[in-house]
Amino acid sequence: MHGVRNTVSAFEHLFGLSRKGKPLFTSPAVGCVVVVHLAQTKLHRAEKLLAKLEASMVPVGPSDDQETITEEERSMFRRVGLRMKPYLPVGIRGVFDGVIENMHLHWKHRELVKLISKQKSLAFVEETARLLEYESGGILVAIERVPKGHAIIYYRGKNYQRPISLRPRNLLTKAKALKRSVAMQRHEALSQHISEVEKAIEHMRNEIDDGKDVQVEDHDIFDDISDFSQSEDEASLIGSNADEDPLDWEDEVSESLSSESHDLPSVVMS
Repeated sequence: MHGVRNTVSAFEHLFGLSRKGKPLFTSPAVGCVVVVHLAQTKLHRAEKLLAKLEASMVPVGPSDDQETITEEERSMFRRVGLRMKPYLPVGIRGVFDGVIENMHLHWKHRELVKLISKQKSLAFVEETARLLEYESGGILVAIERVPKGHAIIYYRGKNYQRPISLRPRNLLTKAKALKRSVAMQRHEALSQHISEVEKAIEHMRNEIDDGKDVQVEDHDIFDDISDFSQSEDEASLIGSNADEDPLDWEDEVSESLSSESHDLPSVVMS
């Protein structure tokens, strides 16, 4: 409940006054509802961008003739791999064509390649490791926790043959991988933000039911305000919107109210 009150207090400060010192809404509750629908619109944009990028990414499956290694070989490769100083970083972009190319370049001079992933979730690291194994054709030796993150070690195999094209065309490019990562972060942040604001709205509704001093001109505002989201631009995040701050609500609310105020019959501007 303390967190909900902090969220309510934050929105009272944010939506209490505009830059000109005039109230934007009749109450912070109305502002919270508008924020939810603005966030839902941006969430829909992020989902569309993710779907578009993932449609261009066609990962391969496991090979039927995958080479295997014994447990003794795996243990030896693990020790050697952990002692290796050269490594490939796997950053926020995740797996893209350049990572696979660098793995093959490393295998030109040595049998093992070590990658360091800074992803915090072990499940996500394991998923990345399997994808790298399928795309590179190497053998996953081990996933170990190291000070820099998670070390992923691959053995190229006894029958390794360097492919003609080092960059697989079925994966994202470096630029598209970055856009995908930003869209995923935006989607996660917006989902969490919507959940927090919805809790604040529910808290305000409870105060209204208890007869406390939370004034809204019409109780149907929570239903009528949904019309506001229909006027939002459904354009893709690719382009100038990709650099937009997903939580910069005050500017977007001010601009939206000046151009789309007729869509808010229950909101009274002062």
